[in-house]
Amino acid sequence: MKKVFLCLVLSLLLLVPSFAESTEFVDLSDTHWAFGAVETLRGMQILSGYEDGLFKPDALITREEFAVMVSKGFNLKMYDNELPTFSDVPPGKWSYEYVEKAKDFLTGYYPYGGSPYFQPELYTTREDVAVTLVRALNLPMSQMDIDSVFIDSDQISYQLKDYIATAVDAGLIVGYSTGEFKPQSPITRAEVAVLINKALKQSNHLQEFSLSVDMPLEKKSPYLVIKGDTHKDAVVKVNGQEISTLLGNFSV
Repeated sequence: MKKVFLCLVLSLLLLVPSFAESTEFVDLSDTHWAFGAVETLRGMQILSGYEDGLFKPDALITREEFAVMVSKGFNLKMYDNELPTFSDVPPGKWSYEYVEKAKDFLTGYYPYGGSPYFQPELYTTREDVAVTLVRALNLPMSQMDIDSVFIDSDQISYQLKDYIATAVDAGLIVGYSTGEFKPQSPITRAEVAVLINKALKQSNHLQEFSLSVDMPLEKKSPYLVIKGDTHKDAVVKVNGQEISTLLGNFSV
């Protein structure tokens, strides 16, 4: 009996699905250690360069610029009817929307009896990035003894040590050959691109899944039902045509 081959392409859309035309930044060759990650995130419109065609991979990234990448990378949504979370990021500030979207993942400052603040113009540190990625991926806290891993563990903010241990244990970030983690060191645009790209891969945001189905060409009924379930954020297509889903369940 002849059979028809159908391919159901299940493409996760937690990220922006449309890719821009591939053009390299003028200051980032394909031999640069971060080239692949930068191009991937640029194509997904998670990051961008400057008007002169530069990416400036070695430039340090501010906390609000990092918030932009996190909110875009993890496709975060804005809370409705919420007051500003941080006293120094008011609604009129250019980064307000991005900071508010990513606020549950970002590190902030919450003084006892005072108003929370974010310090958006400060440079993002390695500690900031590690904590944010662990929160964004919702990873369970590791039991790793971070004090026995890095010789400068005393420089890690005490309340964030479990997050750093989890990030290291999960392979999201590594230390230096000197045995240091350098938690308070500012981080570059290229380094952040690599770390976010690694986190998105670990969370399956960048994966595509396919399912092949064989069925008879001749059948008693004029109708054929295809149904199943997949990731709640997946797009399901049958012969290139998108079909509707409900929390990952589909039937056509």
